[in-house]
Amino acid sequence: MRRALLLMIVAVTPFVLRADAGADGAAIYKSKCAICHGADGKGKTATGKSLHVRDLGSPEVQKMTNEEMQKVIVDGKEKMPGFKSSLDQESLDAVIAFVRKFGGGDSERAASVINAPTTSISKGFRRTR
Repeated sequence: MRRALLLMIVAVTPFVLRADAGADGAAIYKSKCAICHGADGKGKTATGKSLHVRDLGSPEVQKMTNEEMQKVIVDGKEKMPGFKSSLDQESLDAVIAFVRKFGGGDSERAASVINAPTTSISKGFRRTR
């Protein structure tokens, strides 16, 4: 009986781990976007101000479709570089989902996740829901 239970746990564990092993939009945002757009997405960083970046929570940005947002992230726009070579589709989907949080009144919570130590980034939104 114990052996059967142990075998079942071993067989199921990889699937459970994979279910939460997806790309981390907050971590991607922190490493690729926050330097210009800021932790809160408002673009009030020194770099963001000098480049006149958009507030990611603004209606103008939030009304973009995911496809339009992905095109900007992949190809870049004006002075923003493209991230075609460094983000796969899963990462793009994750960072777009994270950017959507800036438009839903979650900018303070999103900023708190970005400002958290790197080890707690992956737990940020999942833990507080």
